[in-house]
Amino acid sequence: MKKLMIATGLSLLASFSFAAEEITSVKIWHDSEKAEINQDYRFAPGTDIQVFDFAKKRQTDRYMNEALDVNYTNSIEENNRLAQEAFQAFLNSGSYEKVNEGFDEIAKAMNAAAKFGIRKAPAVMINDKYQILGVYNLSEAVSIYKQKVE
Repeated sequence: MKKLMIATGLSLLASFSFAAEEITSVKIWHDSEKAEINQDYRFAPGTDIQVFDFAKKRQTDRYMNEALDVNYTNSIEENNRLAQEAFQAFLNSGSYEKVNEGFDEIAKAMNAAAKFGIRKAPAVMINDKYQILGVYNLSEAVSIYKQKVE
């Protein structure tokens, strides 16, 4: 009977320590214009996964510059009028909403990166405490994580 209780206790302890290191959140920073992280790992249902793309800033800047494209002249007054018209047209179009959404995404990515000390991509943060840098496959990042926690 004692052996059964000890075995049961060890079994419960082992399952408890595994649950304590279960992957509950994953944050991914990448640059889609350079090299994306291969999302080749299936996380458990309910895992909080957030993906941040550092290329979004460049993409949003390009999109906004294209939307505000003005053929300037040599006249300052004419250029002011053209710029005001272009900006008004931009505000009245769907382009403004797309740029605004892009800047919101950029702010979230930069805030999360600053919070966790992420300075370059690719980077993966597991459970808000394990950083894996320079890995382009989630399966490799999870493998490194598992090695760290064992």
